[in-house]
Amino acid sequence: MSDLKLDVDQAGELKAAFRRTRGSGGKEWTSGYIKKLSEGNLLGSVLDVLDGRAKIVPNDITADKIDAIIRVDRTRTVYPRWIKKVMHPELDKFGPAEYDISIVERWFYDGQTRGGVMGHLIYDHLKKTGVLKYFLGLADLLVIQAKGSDFYRKYFAGEEVVGWKSAVWNLGINVPCLCGGENKVFLNWRSIDMCVFGLEHPALRFASERKFSGRTTDVGPGVLIYPESCLLRNDIGAERKCPLKRPYPS
Repeated sequence: MSDLKLDVDQAGELKAAFRRTRGSGGKEWTSGYIKKLSEGNLLGSVLDVLDGRAKIVPNDITADKIDAIIRVDRTRTVYPRWIKKVMHPELDKFGPAEYDISIVERWFYDGQTRGGVMGHLIYDHLKKTGVLKYFLGLADLLVIQAKGSDFYRKYFAGEEVVGWKSAVWNLGINVPCLCGGENKVFLNWRSIDMCVFGLEHPALRFASERKFSGRTTDVGPGVLIYPESCLLRNDIGAERKCPLKRPYPS
């Protein structure tokens, strides 16, 4: 039987490791997981991995195992507290309660095909043509974010999805965007006066928009221009104050 002794420093290292490390999809350690780790011979298996006698093989997440259905509660969209004004609160309740993400259409403003355009041009176009309500908003993006990184990589790998319908005011107009990380999907807010939107910034439109409006909007590819200064605030709490370039009416 081992005469292993765990000193204070080693216990501290273990505690720090539990706080630092994450499982697949960003899963964090809990007291329950630590208890399970200490039961049975699970730690013996970890020792085999460390000694090279075994290896960890992740479960294969196939396309069939990823649920493509998005279910949205549109009765109340919760915006961050730092937001001063929601530009189009009347649009939050518009849209299906359930839909298949695989049939949602990507839409690009015509200028995105020629090196990217400033966000305010896209926003003004969507308002002028009256089609904002047919696009995904914050409520949709939060559900997509909750589905995790495997879902995001399958449908939006290399893209930053924009929720134009949920534009807000805080030191200028900002729109929510999703960005996929290795183990987590991040929600950012980007200034339409400081950001250039290109091919990697698609807007998502419900496929049934054609039935609602009786017309389609020109769709084309674009080129990404991604200035670092356009990030206003992210879900971690970092903030940059973006100067207001021009006022917008309510």
